Amino acid sequence: MITRTRTLTEKITFEDNKTKAINLPRDAYISRIDLIAKFTIKTNASTTPVYNDDDVLRLIKNIRIVSGSTPFVDAPGRWLYYKAYYEFPKEPRKDSVPTETNKTQDVYVVIPIHFGVAPNNKYDPTCVLAAREKSSLYLEVLFGGIDDLASAGVDDVSGEIEVTLHELLKAPRRIIEPEIFIADKAIDAAYSGYGFTVNLQHDKTVRRVFMFVTDSSPAVDGTKSDDIVSAFKLVQTTPQLVEVLVQSWVAEKEDDRMRYNKAPPTGVAVIDAEEIVGRILMYTGKREGQLQLQMTTTGSGGLSLLYHGFKI
Repeated sequence: MITRTRTLTEKITFEDNKTKAINLPRDAYISRIDLIAKFTIKTNASTTPVYNDDDVLRLIKNIRIVSGSTPFVDAPGRWLYYKAYYEFPKEPRKDSVPTETNKTQDVYVVIPIHFGVAPNNKYDPTCVLAAREKSSLYLEVLFGGIDDLASAGVDDVSGEIEVTLHELLKAPRRIIEPEIFIADKAIDAAYSGYGFTVNLQHDKTVRRVFMFVTDSSPAVDGTKSDDIVSAFKLVQTTPQLVEVLVQSWVAEKEDDRMRYNKAPPTGVAVIDAEEIVGRILMYTGKREGQLQLQMTTTGSGGLSLLYHGFKI
């Protein structure tokens, strides 16, 4: 297997609330893309900065990798960071933001997007972007603004994103491409007895589904919370009713702690195919509603599901 890692010379320059894009090279098969963002944050001379939840991650509002009308990745930078947080042995870099007044500071955050099932292998052939076989391929970043970063005390933000590709120079034996996307649903009230229902996206093959719960809808705009969902079930509704997974929210997060050897972040839990079907991939069913999340909730908020899927 002939491989290559290269950092692109073209960078993605930050601009408040704008979508910026670059062409990705189309001469190989991409197994991982690393986004290394450097932001320069200038705080106010007299007002102490007050940052929103996840601070600098909010400056990368969304990341899309698209060919023509076909997206392969379409998800918020916040959620993709936590995907990588769980996948890699060491969490990706995320610097602290400046908390003093009248301070200018560089802040780095790294978001690696690994497509396959073996993130320890940056040339993992199990899932690749077949860039060589496409007529176009773009990486788009929707940036946030100062208001996304902080509610007070920040005067200016500038920055750029450097992009590194990890590639196979020859096609793997079987080409499977990624399908990484989100689905949101508002939690509109308190529901007892697992009364809040979410149909998982059907006809999908997934490695993991990451659950993000926040205090508002859409979830990505809110503050992550462990106080809104108290318990959940993963239920197969047909051809026969099977409760595949029944967990309290706390128990699921503690299971994640042991499975991934990581402190579980507030408001985040992971459904892993291996804990459900004993294999690295699971199929979500042919029909809408064949696989459901049923939740007990304490009040309103937002739920965002990040699917790490495969186009099979």
